[in-house]
Amino acid sequence: MNIEAFFSAVLNVSLNGLQVVYGQPWIALLVLVGMVLWAGMQSYLTVRRTAPYLAALDGRISAVRAALGSSDEAGTRRRSFAEHYLDVAVAMERSQPGAADLSEAWRGFRETIVDETATPVSSTTRPQPYFGRSPPRLANLIFASNTFVAAGLILTFLGLVTALHTAGGKMGDVNSARSALTDLLTVASAKFLTSIGGIGASLILRWAEHGLSKKISLKLNQLCSLLEAGLMYVPPQRLALQQLSALREQTEQLKFFNTDFALQLSERIGGHFQAAMAPVAGSLDALSASVSSMSEGLGQGAAKAIEEATGGELRALGGTLAILSDKLEALSTTIGSSGDEAAAQIRAAGADFAQAASDI
Repeated sequence: MNIEAFFSAVLNVSLNGLQVVYGQPWIALLVLVGMVLWAGMQSYLTVRRTAPYLAALDGRISAVRAALGSSDEAGTRRRSFAEHYLDVAVAMERSQPGAADLSEAWRGFRETIVDETATPVSSTTRPQPYFGRSPPRLANLIFASNTFVAAGLILTFLGLVTALHTAGGKMGDVNSARSALTDLLTVASAKFLTSIGGIGASLILRWAEHGLSKKISLKLNQLCSLLEAGLMYVPPQRLALQQLSALREQTEQLKFFNTDFALQLSERIGGHFQAAMAPVAGSLDALSASVSSMSEGLGQGAAKAIEEATGGELRALGGTLAILSDKLEALSTTIGSSGDEAAAQIRAAGADFAQAASDI
């Protein structure tokens, strides 16, 4: 019971406080006007915050359109775009309020361009995925729109609960009940103004969000369409086919190098080598003949020099041996009495020395 009494007291105090606010019919009208004004102000601030981005987007659209020229022919427009590509790049990189995300998107897309100096300029990706992330976020308008609807409904139900509680306290007799029901209906009809205010504010915010999103989307699509008109889109499948074709050409060239070219190269190198070595071979033959003649001359001269150098010494040796033989013969005669055998031996030795001297 104490808990029930406590909650009943809290409920009565809360409802009595709400009755002070909701007891005045003009309160609901004030809430409605406040919601609508706040939604209008929020939409206006969002439009102002988005205006620099739209201005930067318009400048880039004008630069790309000027680079494409006035021709409707696709090839002519791409050639004109390639000629003015640097002007487009400068315009895309231009620093101005609201252009930071656009410049970042262009830098990311620029990395997909194959060759900026070629005609036409080619890219491997379409620009939409990069520039589609550049618009300012409008999620705050969507969130505020949903919040206003919920707030209007909550305020309406709080007013109805307050009105029912007040009417219930006046149900004493028939006249009081009739008066309470009249007040209930009057107050309840006024409380629905908060729901109307919430829904109205939500519509204002939704209209602002839809208008800005549509304007941004149209301008972004226009910019991307102009870029695609000036660029040649090269899908990854085409690049893969080009690489396959290049590999096939390289294979054929390698086959040619390993067969015909290698043979022709060896023949040409052999011919040039023989022509270059012919003088060297002739020089080596002449050098060999010169060395042979020098060897023959050197052999004859050496033999003659040896004969001239050793002839005198040999003749002197022969004379010395002859003298020795004479002395031995004289000695053998002197010592003849020593025996015929000793004398014979001495004479044989002298004869041998004389023979040796004559041989020399």
